[in-house]
Amino acid sequence: MNESGPHSSTPYYNRFGSWNEALELAGFEPNHQEVSDGELLAELQRLEEELGHEPRIKDMDERGKFAATTYARRFGSWLEAREAAGQAGTAELLDGRAEREDLVEALQELAMDLGRSPSQKDMTEHGEYSVRPFYRVFGSWVDALDAAGMDPDVTQQKRN
Repeated sequence: MNESGPHSSTPYYNRFGSWNEALELAGFEPNHQEVSDGELLAELQRLEEELGHEPRIKDMDERGKFAATTYARRFGSWLEAREAAGQAGTAELLDGRAEREDLVEALQELAMDLGRSPSQKDMTEHGEYSVRPFYRVFGSWVDALDAAGMDPDVTQQKRN
């Protein structure tokens, strides 16, 4: 789905709990093998060795064996997965070290999944990060959306 479909796999996981469950409900045979936490963490460490630095979301999606969203789903967030692999994680994010590019990418991925600009509530419920780093890096949610090339839905923002 991620390579040739019109949507990412994330909405299917969110709605049905797993890719295989979505396939079964659609009348298809399951085709997705579950990957162990150990395999995921080993891939993070392998990619770090290959790159010479701790991998970012973009690095995993472009050069890794698994999607970054798999890590976020399994470990709670991308940064918590990195932390579990012995890499920098949540503590560094809270220290303001989250990279601007990673935050912009997280906004853009969530927007693609939703089909619209995400609200703060969307990010909290479905995104890889809390809203805190967006405020720290960009100053406001609207400025974060602007940096990601999105127009905020004013009515959505007032509700959230």
